[in-house]
Amino acid sequence: MNQVFVLLLGGEGKRLEKALGVRKQFYAPRGKELFLYPYETAKKSGLFDSYVFVASEEDFGHVRSLIPEADPVELAPAGASRNDSVRSALKRIEEKGGAKTVYIHDADRVFLSLSLLRRIDEALRKAEAVTPVLPVKDSLLRKEDGVLTYPGREGLYQVQTPQAFDFETIDGLYRQGFRETDTDDFSKALRAGKKVALVEGESLDFKLTDPSDLSLLSALLPNPGSADR
Repeated sequence: MNQVFVLLLGGEGKRLEKALGVRKQFYAPRGKELFLYPYETAKKSGLFDSYVFVASEEDFGHVRSLIPEADPVELAPAGASRNDSVRSALKRIEEKGGAKTVYIHDADRVFLSLSLLRRIDEALRKAEAVTPVLPVKDSLLRKEDGVLTYPGREGLYQVQTPQAFDFETIDGLYRQGFRETDTDDFSKALRAGKKVALVEGESLDFKLTDPSDLSLLSALLPNPGSADR
């Protein structure tokens, strides 16, 4: 394996499951389940030799049924947390002989673009860990011990995925153990003093989280038969 794209499909997404009647990654408002959109973009990029989908084992058959048989996709069992799921993916990559680099993406970030993947690829040639970010534009308000304050937003960023890593770097960090409070993987590389880089993120690379996101999703998804983004 050279470059591997990991897609995390194990999240429960309870806030949206109640509204949709199905876990959000398997929602199909245009007749195509949402996790297939970022996967197809990754394939189209030509950057990846193989893919690892992390999903609940009960979903393996369903996921496999939607992927062309010839596609180089491995399945790995999701864990109890995001960290456990990423570690499961890294173990599967190890079992297949390792890799040079690995990209880790949330399946509920549907609108992954080719341009973002290419920016990450360029930055990863000179760094051990890369994440896309967007500058915080809105004013921020903090409530702490009943006291309200406005923290400065200068130099603050919203973190997105995919996050990309030298495989040996991220695998080594996971082997050392991880903090359950980590909400992403870039934080591990930053804390360990690895060589990191930020690239410009995209507003459309948002995480589908709340019912209020569904109207935006509906407006942005291509109609059947139209050209993909």
